[in-house]
Amino acid sequence: MKKILSILLLGALLLLCFSGCTTPTDPQGGTETDPESTPVTDETDPEDPNEDDPGDTAYKLTVCDYWGYLVNSLDEYYEAGEEVAVTLEFLSGPSVGIELNGAYIGTNADTQYNGVYPIITFTMPAKDSVLYTTQNGDIGFVSTFSRAGSGRDPDIWNNALNVSKLGESNPYNLPIYKFDTLSDLEKFKSDFGGESGFNYGWDEVPSLNDATKYYDEAFFDRYTLMLVYVDASSGSYRFGFKDITIDGGYLCIQVEQTNNPKVGTDDMAAWFITVAVPDSMVENVTEIDAIFDADSFLDLPGTNLEFWIAENVDGFDFSSHQEKYGLFGGKEYYGKGYVPTTTASGVQIDPEHCVIYTVTSYPDYSDKAQHVTGIYITDPEISFYGISLNSSFDDFERCITQQGFEITESSEHQRTARKGKYSITFTKKWIMIRVEVENKNEIIF
Repeated sequence: MKKILSILLLGALLLLCFSGCTTPTDPQGGTETDPESTPVTDETDPEDPNEDDPGDTAYKLTVCDYWGYLVNSLDEYYEAGEEVAVTLEFLSGPSVGIELNGAYIGTNADTQYNGVYPIITFTMPAKDSVLYTTQNGDIGFVSTFSRAGSGRDPDIWNNALNVSKLGESNPYNLPIYKFDTLSDLEKFKSDFGGESGFNYGWDEVPSLNDATKYYDEAFFDRYTLMLVYVDASSGSYRFGFKDITIDGGYLCIQVEQTNNPKVGTDDMAAWFITVAVPDSMVENVTEIDAIFDADSFLDLPGTNLEFWIAENVDGFDFSSHQEKYGLFGGKEYYGKGYVPTTTASGVQIDPEHCVIYTVTSYPDYSDKAQHVTGIYITDPEISFYGISLNSSFDDFERCITQQGFEITESSEHQRTARKGKYSITFTKKWIMIRVEVENKNEIIF
């Protein structure tokens, strides 16, 4: 009997020890990340001379490249007094530079170049530092994306500055907050997140605390922070800052969906988007709003196309696709199985029936992410939204208007339909699907 009791007590003790040692997971696949759930250990072993230890005189350099201008990667730590070289993209119009701990460093007569790329050097200070890339001395509308929770929080919704515009009858307005000081930001976190409510990320998305940890008093001396709250029917969707409009005393931040998953998880999620705006731009603002761009992506049609318009193809291996040469500022690829003929002088001749995909940066030419921004179709076997080259003009107009497009051009030989930044031109010989790419930095190809 004593032996049985001892076994039972041991089992209970083991159960108590191992309870609570699991990582919270969503049944649909998302994983909640909590920095406090990971044991903090001293990774430096004094007995191991090969351990990667930054040392007592090395300081952390946090790099914020919101313009996408950085050419070379930088180390995470540098010794105090060490010379650091930053290579930036060359722009034909705006000037590029860096800002280190609030101080601007631009190009000058002594600037060295690697080809056309300017190299800006600085001496690492004896403290952890933050570096921003700049355009014309501006760090840009610095934006972050972070996790808010697993569903809509009515308190965050009902206390927004634009609460009177929110509701089911106006689904494209989003709750927005404005923080003039660091204490404003910390009060928001305390009021709506408690002690640890905003300390959790989700998969690759950081927590709000991590996303805003470098915003200090010096930051708020120059910038005002806007925060937009987005809730979605699936945790698979991601969102981001698209644009900002300032008209007199009215400021509006536009938010867009940044991915278009072919399969979405069956879980609700909420997210924060922060946007840093220079104080000089908001000093006369009296009304603040946020709007969701419902035309960020076109609905995925039933189609036999390999890729859909605006689809992210970062990391896709196009080695099995023949490249069509001659495009500046991007690349063009024939669809898989379509092979051009080449003349003796090296000129490519398109097959009679084919699909050609245009791949460029998107949504702006300065962005690094590669998306399909054009689809040219001459193959009558290809269809989308019930449309093919075998369709009549009446068929095209009927099918495309059912998708929310508006016919903007109509002639004897072609029709053009538009929806937001998307356009589809239909003729009896070819179809062209396009999405507009912005060029805010006036890059010349």
